[in-house]
Amino acid sequence: MSRYGDRFREGEVVLIHLNDKPELYARIEQMLPDRKKGWWQVTILFLTLPPHPATWILDEDQVRGADFTIQGNPIRIERVAYRREADQRQTGTNSTKRKNRPESGGNIVSLFEEDD
Repeated sequence: MSRYGDRFREGEVVLIHLNDKPELYARIEQMLPDRKKGWWQVTILFLTLPPHPATWILDEDQVRGADFTIQGNPIRIERVAYRREADQRQTGTNSTKRKNRPESGGNIVSLFEEDD
């Protein structure tokens, strides 16, 4: 068992640390086993303007958050804890409790014109 967390999943948003500083967000697009046992071809979409895809070949610990280097630059991928999940951990609530709450009665405003 790895000393790091669970393996990242396709579709997951992550934070990329470069030189020990948080630099940018990215989404894991695809994870395929590499021909080398214990390694993965990880396609990442950097959430920049414009978005930029890249494929990194990472080992089993690195796809769980271990540090690595690219061209001598230290890099780490960190799982992003969405606020909803963070709130659930702090308050001990779950999605079924949330579904049973009465609606707030707020208005929905469309940002786009609708054709009639």
